[in-house]
Amino acid sequence: MNIERFHNELAMRLGYERIVKDKRILISVEDSDAPWVTLKVQGHDDIRFKASDSADDLEMVSVPEMQNEIRTIIDAAHQAYLKSANDTFACFC
Repeated sequence: MNIERFHNELAMRLGYERIVKDKRILISVEDSDAPWVTLKVQGHDDIRFKASDSADDLEMVSVPEMQNEIRTIIDAAHQAYLKSANDTFACFC
């Protein structure tokens, strides 16, 4: 797994507004073969999951007012993982 490729793909999928401007959710990624993603949601427990897991695989945490945003981030992390894992031999020379 190329973690830089994963970070870039995740940033492309989530966009500036969600990553930088939305201060309600902080996103951090822990480097590993299947990166761990942690969402720090203001006023709630952290949500931690493997990027290899889809939103359907995860038990959604009780943050009703932000459930759609959280699901979007989980889906984006999963898609970024799939894309970066499948493009291991791609050359961006």
